[in-house]
Amino acid sequence: MRFIAEFVMRGRLQAIGVCLFGVLVPMMYWLTNAAVSLVILRKGVREGLFTLLWSCLPIVVLMFVYEESIPMVILMGILLGSALLAGVLRQTQSWEATLAVAVLIAGLGTFAFEFGASTLMSEIVDQYLRFLNDFRQQLNGGAIGSGNTALAVMPTPAEAHELLFGSIALCFAYSMVLFLMLGRWWQSELYNQGGFGLEFQNLRLSHGFSVVLIMGLVLTSGLDNLVRWIYLLTMPLFLAAIGFVHWIVKKKELSSRWLTIFYLMMIFMFQLLAPVLITVALIDSWFDLRKRIKIDREVE
Repeated sequence: MRFIAEFVMRGRLQAIGVCLFGVLVPMMYWLTNAAVSLVILRKGVREGLFTLLWSCLPIVVLMFVYEESIPMVILMGILLGSALLAGVLRQTQSWEATLAVAVLIAGLGTFAFEFGASTLMSEIVDQYLRFLNDFRQQLNGGAIGSGNTALAVMPTPAEAHELLFGSIALCFAYSMVLFLMLGRWWQSELYNQGGFGLEFQNLRLSHGFSVVLIMGLVLTSGLDNLVRWIYLLTMPLFLAAIGFVHWIVKKKELSSRWLTIFYLMMIFMFQLLAPVLITVALIDSWFDLRKRIKIDREVE
């Protein structure tokens, strides 16, 4: 995709054209987010805002064309969030600060969505519960379902509400960050070959930030919307742990097949692997595992 980044960097018209294409063509919205992020990272906030405004224009038009504007609002929220994160990364050159802002944006965004689309969310919760109930009946009625207890206890409407909002918050946060990472990778490919890889491999949270995340989990443990905050507050730790895995593969000069196995494990064993990764990120935050692995290799 290097040619896309080169085209975006040719000029303002080319960047705007790519962004409009991403907005108007189905399943290409990622292109707009990454292009806006790239412009902000390379050319600055002022030039990026100009591109951002043109990108938002067709979204605003679509809001008036279609009666149901909630999807358009979500898309605009992700676009604005990615642009803001790009500005933070450009000014601070810190992925830790960028991830902290991403958590705040996603949290505030879900609260705004909760109050602004309460009727829609109630309908979604009802449909979700009906789906679970129908699925449980099919399992219980089938040959394989007689001993299945996975859905023996149905979630309450309140639990389903928070589960769905937690999923929305998670998707919102990861979408912003991943689109920004794509823009950063494009910038690296054009102007600093391999720079993004080194940034991601050395992503490590500071002591203070990890303590804030832990305290946030403790403080929200008694809230009704615990699920939402668990998803958000563990996101920086999860990404830092993935960066650490990439660092190990690079440092040990292992085959890329190890990363393929790792991502397959995340897909099929996520519930088991996620706590391990979060724990590794916390240990790395306090004891700097990269430095200790270097020392071990030097001793050998």
